[in-house]
Amino acid sequence: MATLDLIRHSRTLHSLLLRHDRDSFEDPRDQNIVDAVAPLLAHDPFSLSQYALGLTYARAYLARLGLPHTSVLLDLGCGAGNWGLAAASDCNIVVGVDVRADRLRVAAHAARFLGIETRVHFVHGSASTLPLPTSSVDTCICINAFVFFPDHLQAAHEIRRVLRKGGVVYLSIPRAGHVAYLLHQAAMEKSIVSASRLVKQLVASAARACSRNPGCLAYASPKTMCSLASAARFRVQAWGTEGSLGQSRVASLFPSTYGGLPFMSEYLWVAE
Repeated sequence: MATLDLIRHSRTLHSLLLRHDRDSFEDPRDQNIVDAVAPLLAHDPFSLSQYALGLTYARAYLARLGLPHTSVLLDLGCGAGNWGLAAASDCNIVVGVDVRADRLRVAAHAARFLGIETRVHFVHGSASTLPLPTSSVDTCICINAFVFFPDHLQAAHEIRRVLRKGGVVYLSIPRAGHVAYLLHQAAMEKSIVSASRLVKQLVASAARACSRNPGCLAYASPKTMCSLASAARFRVQAWGTEGSLGQSRVASLFPSTYGGLPFMSEYLWVAE
């Protein structure tokens, strides 16, 4: 995909994700939750875009994986909470963990708005030292966050520590070094008004990604992800490009490949 096409794709994606017309949602409750969180996410369009996907879409995205009905689900790197809220219909307790206190406040507000705050909890914490007891979690989801953790091996060990034996982990992994992903991130962070501004944002996003985690590119490769799973005592049950796992398919928000490599990959790990 040419650079100009990527710019157009990023702009179009941004406008679609941040839609606010009520006819765009199959379930009007999806619009209601967007309206509830939008004032709190005025300066965080990426998080708002996640809610703008609709909780109905997020539930379908997770349901096709066939994850077992679970007592306790961990949403690691939960951000503003939309994925954990979507998962709440299939488990008794959801615990979301993130390092961003501002996004956790939004997540807690959304849980109260939906009336499920007694069983959906959001906790400030790091993937390297999860604030959860050993063997306290049945299932973990980690969507678009794992590659940005400062220590991937330590994070994998921590996930294994809190998971019960036989517990399942779902990981979606963006290739954070791809120009396309960085374009998307730049578009999510701020409104794009010109190609030159987008390029500047792209360079800044790349610098931030590399400064936070120099190893993020290697850890997006399937070979390395599978080796990482083994080192942390997980069995890789399945992996593929985004949207490919499970009995049904969901529409992906991203192109399936870029530069001949998967643009987004997803994995199911089982704790041994």
